[in-house]
Amino acid sequence: MEKITAYYCKHCKKLFRRNKHFCFKDVANKACATCDHYNGTDTIDVSNGLFSVKNTVSLCNYNYEDHIIAEHNYSGKFNVPFKKINGFRGYMCDWWKKRKDIKDEK
Repeated sequence: MEKITAYYCKHCKKLFRRNKHFCFKDVANKACATCDHYNGTDTIDVSNGLFSVKNTVSLCNYNYEDHIIAEHNYSGKFNVPFKKINGFRGYMCDWWKKRKDIKDEK
């Protein structure tokens, strides 16, 4: 038998093979999931003149303006217009402000 080691993330409640998980729900990572500016998702119509499709976008409401954090298009591709750590805008964000309903873990 082969020994298997797994690492448990207390923030997202998932198991990982390697201990290199940079969790989106960890307050220390200043990610969108814990930010007061996070405005959820919305559906937008995208048209190129020939046809129209609906894309799902994740929104940040920094300075009371909606900024698209990520876009999931009809073909399953994922576009992130602002990139930082690990290719995602949502980590170590300069706009981050702790959400009021998030408690500090000790």
